Amino acid sequence: MTYKTSFPLAENPISENGNWVNGQAEGLDWSNVSTIPGFARGEQAPDSGTYNDSVALVAGVWGPNQTVETTVKDLVSGGNSTREVEIRLRSTVTAHNSTGYEVFWSARPSDPYLQVARWNGPLNSFKILGSTRAGVGMTSGDTFMATIVGGTITAYINGVQKIQVTDSHPFSSGNPGIGFYLENSGRNPAPQAEYGFSSFKATDTLAESTISVQPSAGH
Repeated sequence: MTYKTSFPLAENPISENGNWVNGQAEGLDWSNVSTIPGFARGEQAPDSGTYNDSVALVAGVWGPNQTVETTVKDLVSGGNSTREVEIRLRSTVTAHNSTGYEVFWSARPSDPYLQVARWNGPLNSFKILGSTRAGVGMTSGDTFMATIVGGTITAYINGVQKIQVTDSHPFSSGNPGIGFYLENSGRNPAPQAEYGFSSFKATDTLAESTISVQPSAGH
């Protein structure tokens, strides 16, 4: 399967004709993703004392080997808050449970990092599998891509591999998606309008159909 979108609709939460499931709408404990034409972003209530990331996963049945490619939009000019864009791989979200893998990249120029985490299910239950700070400063328009094959997760910025990790006991199934995180903003959600994705494409090894989201009338 292949799913690609440039987020042509204004939706909160993102749906695109029922093709996405969201962290609050379905997962309850996390947050939703919203869109305006050309931009997907988080809708988190920050600094709640929990890792209530914004989460949106593509619906459907996906093969286990997955690739997600995104284009980042980063308008951050300063500030001390923690801001992250996230690729989700082989992930699930249901009531009070989210499993899978998160590849997250700092959108704060003064604090660049790229990490991979395993989500174990309950809120706040995760494990960092790997981290790097080498050559991972973000510029708006960069391509951010991550893959999972077997238990090995690899992340790329503008086509250059930046990190690779292996989970010795990987999840066997799940879906691709996106996410965002904000922290240390004084409980102000406004910075989420300054970073996100302008495009998304997910593929698996079962590429039998392609779903592309087209602008609706008026967009």
